[in-house]
Amino acid sequence: MAIRGSILVLVLALVVASTGPASLQAQDPPRILVTNDDGWDAPGLTALAEALAALGEVVVSAPLVNQSGSSQSLGSLSRGIDIRSVEIAGATEGWAVDATPAAATTFGLRELGRDRPFDRKYGNM
Repeated sequence: MAIRGSILVLVLALVVASTGPASLQAQDPPRILVTNDDGWDAPGLTALAEALAALGEVVVSAPLVNQSGSSQSLGSLSRGIDIRSVEIAGATEGWAVDATPAAATTFGLRELGRDRPFDRKYGNM
């Protein structure tokens, strides 16, 4: 847990450092997609969403349940996928997708980002 916390702090420091004056002057805040493989209710995902909320509009699309170690697996996309709206601290919009982490990310990019594409994407995998 201490290593994950240190990694999260390092990632957030890099994110803040990469946000220069030009992005601060943008009219619309950047849209940020956040995902993981630990499930939508994982503490690390909430911490990441809360930290990124200061930088823009955070949208979360994550698996319904913990699927650590299956980040790149697509699973079966031929079956129907259950998608639930959930509340996540720091996120303006949260979705729990009953599918693999890769499918949850694909849902976020293709469906949630269809009309307004994301400016940044962050994964906690």
